[in-house]
Amino acid sequence: MNKNGNNNIVSSNGEYRKDDELLTRAVSDACTDLQTKYICKLPSNWTIELGPARITYKDIIERGVENGYPREFMEAQYGVKSSIITDANIIYLVIYNGDKCEKKPLFIGEMKKQGTNDKRIADGKKKQAKGNAAGDRACKNFQIAGDYCFCCDREFFPYTIFFHGCDYDRKTIDNTTIGKLKPFFGDFNKPNPYFNKDGIAFGKRFGGSCFYQKDPYSSDQLYDICYKCCEEGINHYLKKYNVV
Repeated sequence: MNKNGNNNIVSSNGEYRKDDELLTRAVSDACTDLQTKYICKLPSNWTIELGPARITYKDIIERGVENGYPREFMEAQYGVKSSIITDANIIYLVIYNGDKCEKKPLFIGEMKKQGTNDKRIADGKKKQAKGNAAGDRACKNFQIAGDYCFCCDREFFPYTIFFHGCDYDRKTIDNTTIGKLKPFFGDFNKPNPYFNKDGIAFGKRFGGSCFYQKDPYSSDQLYDICYKCCEEGINHYLKKYNVV
């Protein structure tokens, strides 16, 4: 369980936030606890590290080249200079081999809040139409993260997105953009840190985890999902590399 105790984080403007900062703290705590647990259980050249909250097209190209794809092919696919900024740092399993290393993502997390109708009703205002901005952005980031993870490992896909807000009430989920994400993720509110067997071409990824609920997530919820996803990844790579 997360040891922070206080779920509320005060931002610079004095308002309480339970989104990016909360996810960042949960990811950091999970990484620290995983390092402590596995320090004597992993091979001496394996480490668990916290990386930047960023994936660039250059990262995808380099990972693809390292894993056997021709550079010309990778550059043709990802010649655009762009990147995505995730809502928390990325947790990696890093395997060192001399002066080189392989970085395997264990957790890539994002959190999106959408919906103000609960506040509008409380203020005596009319409802607004549900927006699609959060879901639309998630679609883009999902594909970029998918290609990045696929270039690192063709099986493990630890991209996890958390939606919350009054637009994501269970009764109305089909009317939002994330209702259209089901073909990509499969079942909602269930961990699935793997690529599905179908849909493995570049730009066409299936797998990953999508959680949604109306109420804000607690630090314990985020921590537990992140920790379990990372442990699943660690066990995946231990088996893959025949490490007992």
